[in-house]
Amino acid sequence: MPRPTPAVSLETKEIPQADMLDTVFRVLELTAAGAEITPQALGVVERQVLYYVHAAKVLGFLDKDGEPTPAGWRCLPVNAAARLRCAADGFERSTCGTAWARWAGKRSVADVDPASAAEFLESVSPLSSSTAERRAQTLKAWHEQLWPRAAHGPRRRREGGNGWGRHASSRFSNSGR
Repeated sequence: MPRPTPAVSLETKEIPQADMLDTVFRVLELTAAGAEITPQALGVVERQVLYYVHAAKVLGFLDKDGEPTPAGWRCLPVNAAARLRCAADGFERSTCGTAWARWAGKRSVADVDPASAAEFLESVSPLSSSTAERRAQTLKAWHEQLWPRAAHGPRRRREGGNGWGRHASSRFSNSGR
């Protein structure tokens, strides 16, 4: 059944097609160092180099000329967890991430069901079904990397537990142990 959605439309250039966020960050590192971005440096085939450069632009890490943006510079000297937060923020602010959340009727792309990616792309872009399926793999991969718990549903508490694990209840209880 088609979902009633607000008017959302994407151009193909607004849709990423580079699955690995670590490789997107490698593009940012190489660019910031003034190094050449080669397939060997990224560990990808030649045609994927442009996909990863484009993904860095989609996330707001590189400007239209391929130079690091202030957001990109802020993401460089941080640990892996902080980089993922930078990428999550970039995806939330991107045209694609904003459109996906809006299309799904959610406040955040983190709350969107990643399985809806292909349907979303087919309904808001000029992509063919087969291309939408391929590009949807990137959206799903990013969602999994950025919000892994959301991709697997809510965490369930153990029967009789408080959600903090068995040691927390003994540490914080008034049982006099």
